[in-house]
This record gives sequence, C-alpha cells and structure tokens, in this order.
Amino acid sequence: MNIMKFDKRVILEVMLLMVALLDALYLTYHHYHINIMRPAVKSFCSINSFIDCDSVALSQYSTLMGIPVSSLGIFAYAFVLLSYVFLKNDCGEKIHLCLAGILGLMFIFSLYELWISFFILKSVCLMCCVLYFCITLLFFMFIARLRQVWSKNLVKQIFVVCLFERKILMKIATFFNVALFLAFGADRAFAQYFEKIHN
Repeated sequence: MNIMKFDKRVILEVMLLMVALLDALYLTYHHYHINIMRPAVKSFCSINSFIDCDSVALSQYSTLMGIPVSSLGIFAYAFVLLSYVFLKNDCGEKIHLCLAGILGLMFIFSLYELWISFFILKSVCLMCCVLYFCITLLFFMFIARLRQVWSKNLVKQIFVVCLFERKILMKIATFFNVALFLAFGADRAFAQYFEKIHN
C-alpha cells in the first residue's frame, strides 16, 4: 500500500485530521461518562452556564438515531484520514475533490450543531468547537487546493477512478470498514466501561 509523500500543507492537513479524530474519541468518552455516571463534579470544559460541555452532552442533540454524534465523528475523521494518507499517491490531486465532498457534508453538519448550541441549547461545548475549527479549516484548505488543480475533466476522471479501478474501490471499502470498526469499537468500549463501573 503506497503512503503519500508529505509536504508542509499535507502535514498540516493530516495533523488537523488526527487532532479531530482524537477529539472525537474524547467526546465519545465524555458522552458516556456524563450520561451513565452523572458525576457530581463538572468536567474541565464546563466553566459556566454558556460554556458547558456537560449540558451539551446530556442534551437530546448529542445523539443521532441513538448514536452519539461524536461516534459518528470518529468514523468520519478516521475514514477521511485513512483515505487521504493511503490514496493520495494513487489518485493524485483528484483525492481532494472526493474528500472535499465528504468534508463539505461534515462542515454543514458542524454548522447545524453550532446553530443548535447557540440558539437552542444556549450552551457551547469547547471540545466540540475544536472539531468545528478543524473541519472548517480542512474544508477550506481542500477547496483552495481544488481551485489550483480544477479542470473540466477532473470530475470525469474521478468518476472513472472511483467506479472502474478495482484497486481503488477495494482500498476505499477497506478504509470504510476500518473506520466503522474503530468507531463502533470505541463507542461500545466506552459504554461498557462506564456501565460496568456504574453497576
């Protein structure tokens, strides 16, 4: 499996993805700690009624169809990180268009979450804001990179690469499954850990 060659911008993009992934892991841990243990002592990021990670984690908006939003974040950031690092050499700059689409969806969802925090919950999670910052920066960095390499044939090339190159499809499927395994594994591990302590 070819690993990408690194330049300064790529290093920054990979670092942002890693920070976001680690933050999503922490937020999943925090979600189960707060929702199962209901600790008397507030978290370090619960400073006042407005900056309050705990109240955000306890809200109905911290889950989507029963799954913690942070666990979905683990999956998304792991998938983007693996795809970016291991497919860049195979796809070249075309990888930026593929991943910019995914990052765009993540960016829109982050704006929705931020809107919920400010206007419905009236409480902001500092660690969530780290994710919002990372996704915003990543999205616009990928868009800026796309503007440098954009051509009319780029979308067609990506369509051909993604649909007809079996090797690329197999790698994407592998990264999808690894990211899913990581997200599901972390989610279940944190949930079972706190349920065991609580009981």
